[in-house]
Amino acid sequence: AATSASAQSRSITVTPGRNAKSVLFFGSIFVTTLPLAVMSINLHVFVIIAFFLNSVLGHGVVSTLLSTPMVRRFTDRYRSVILILSGFVFVAFALMSIFQILST
Repeated sequence: AATSASAQSRSITVTPGRNAKSVLFFGSIFVTTLPLAVMSINLHVFVIIAFFLNSVLGHGVVSTLLSTPMVRRFTDRYRSVILILSGFVFVAFALMSIFQILST
C-alpha cells in the first residue's frame, strides 16, 4: 500500500533523532557554533527553545517538502550524488569540530 505524504512527513521528522549520523552531524554543529561556556542561564534557555522550535518547525517544513512526489523523484534519481555530497559535508563538520576541540 502507498504511504501517505503525511505519514512520510512524520517519518522524516522523527528519523534524525534516531539516526546516529544525524546526531553526530548536529552535535558537531553545536560544538563549532555555540560558546556554551560563556553563556548566561537566560541564553541557555533561549538556545534550547530555539533548537526545539527549529526542530519542530524547520524540520517539519523541510520534511513536508521532501515528501512531495516531485522531490521524491528527484532524490531517487540523484541519490548517490546526494549521499556523496552529504558525506563531504559531514566530514567537513567533523573536522571543524575536532579542530575546535583541539584548539581550546
